[in-house]
Amino acid sequence: MTEPAVDQSVLDDFMRQFVQDHAPDVLHAIAASGDSLLVAQASRPGPVRDEAAHSAWIANAEKIASSAPGALLMQDYSADLMGLGPVSVLMAQAEHGLLLTMGNTSPGPDGQVHPSALVVATTWNADVGDLIRAMHALMERVGPSLTPLARGRGLQPQPARMPSPSRVF
Repeated sequence: MTEPAVDQSVLDDFMRQFVQDHAPDVLHAIAASGDSLLVAQASRPGPVRDEAAHSAWIANAEKIASSAPGALLMQDYSADLMGLGPVSVLMAQAEHGLLLTMGNTSPGPDGQVHPSALVVATTWNADVGDLIRAMHALMERVGPSLTPLARGRGLQPQPARMPSPSRVF
């Protein structure tokens, strides 16, 4: 018998709450699974979007999700070769803001690591330290739900656990 998949609306609610809690600095947030699929997304509320604009945004979010775990793995590999240890967060400076990408390399329910990613687009005014702590807390809640096996088993997001001060990036 097939078990139910993770409730998509629950993950989207977590992402919407994250964006809302960090408005107006967070523009978009995307959760990508270890197999590079878009799992959840949210954008800062704005003018009412028509259906075509919404469809275009989802297509773009799927493209971002397909590349995020690979980008993290590439940087992690490079950092390892340079003796720096694992990469936790990538930060890219863009013309109109910042792009923060956090990876989750916690083992999934099968004991295997399926690196998933949380990608957040921000304005220049964002407090990066605060956002990274918030991203870490969000990843603690939804990260295990982003593995391919977890989606098939219906693993739900966990209650929040804030990182200890010694674990802040």
